[in-house]
Amino acid sequence: MARAGNSGHVGCAFSIVEIMAVLYRSFLRYPDNNPAHPNRDYLVLSKGHGVMAQYACMREFGWLDDEHHIQRYLGDGSDLMGLSDSRTPGLEVLSGSLGHGFSVGVGIAAGLRRRGTDQHVFAIVGDGEMNEGPIWEGMLFAAHNKLGNLMLIVDANGFQAMGRTDEVIWLGSIRRKLETFGFETADVDGHDHVAGGRRR
Repeated sequence: MARAGNSGHVGCAFSIVEIMAVLYRSFLRYPDNNPAHPNRDYLVLSKGHGVMAQYACMREFGWLDDEHHIQRYLGDGSDLMGLSDSRTPGLEVLSGSLGHGFSVGVGIAAGLRRRGTDQHVFAIVGDGEMNEGPIWEGMLFAAHNKLGNLMLIVDANGFQAMGRTDEVIWLGSIRRKLETFGFETADVDGHDHVAGGRRR
């Protein structure tokens, strides 16, 4: 896809591709293999510039094909954008502006809980994205409302557009910060399929 679309967002996709694969293979539920099924789980890619990893998984599910989608990525008339776009079936949010996708995911989780469903929301954010205020507001809201149907996955790859995350804005221990908000936390090697598959 990166070659076909002459895209530069390769690293941010590679940093989450195993996470995506584990989620799609072991956790996300899509009844009838339908990405728009009303009883589906939700995968919110807040770091929307890593969307090539999600497209790769969607291809494996048969939601995208090589000829019309993957090989024409970012080309004239392509349906696939370089950022997560909710107009594409299987993508839940428009997340080009970093920091906002997670808040939308929190809202979805709150809505699902009010409806009394057993659906879950999995939200992936980048550690550089955590410089944004809406991330922390979303965490406050989620913790206050005890949204047990929400899983926040932080892709702590150590990099963002302007350099290393600890040089741009040092976050300290993300895990300890999440715990002070009331989140249950776990550290997992995001490139280890086995370790990722054991956690829930």
